[in-house]
Amino acid sequence: MKLSPEKINELKRLVTQALDKLYQKDFELIKKSVGERSIAFRLGVIMECLKNDNTDFKGYDLDTEYNKNKDEFKKTPSKPNGAMPDLILHKRGNNWNNLLIIEVKRPKKYSGRTSDRQKLKDFTNKKGVYRYGLGIFIILGTTRGKVKLEYYL
Repeated sequence: MKLSPEKINELKRLVTQALDKLYQKDFELIKKSVGERSIAFRLGVIMECLKNDNTDFKGYDLDTEYNKNKDEFKKTPSKPNGAMPDLILHKRGNNWNNLLIIEVKRPKKYSGRTSDRQKLKDFTNKKGVYRYGLGIFIILGTTRGKVKLEYYL
């Protein structure tokens, strides 16, 4: 999905605000190095609340580990056996309204993760099946200031 620069900035702001709240409210999860799914879930809960305050995103679904493409499994060139993005903002049932895809990594589990980067490239490929407007690779830090964000368009 081709997004305007304004919409991309709005999505980036949504994720940044959610990360701020995650570190304020649920830092204990990151500090204790709980499972990535737990952290991604909490980030998603926060994003759900924030997106409902934004009229542009209100009608979109925010899902975690959503692995379906209609009635089939989500597959990409780098993940031919199936892919489960950590978080996606989309409208279920079609690939015309895929706004945002996020992969989250804990600080201690990050080791280059070229497979996650390739997954984001596949999902944001404008000639591919899914054509997400924006992909974000979030590498959590031991503090909010050490969080790294990589963007895929």
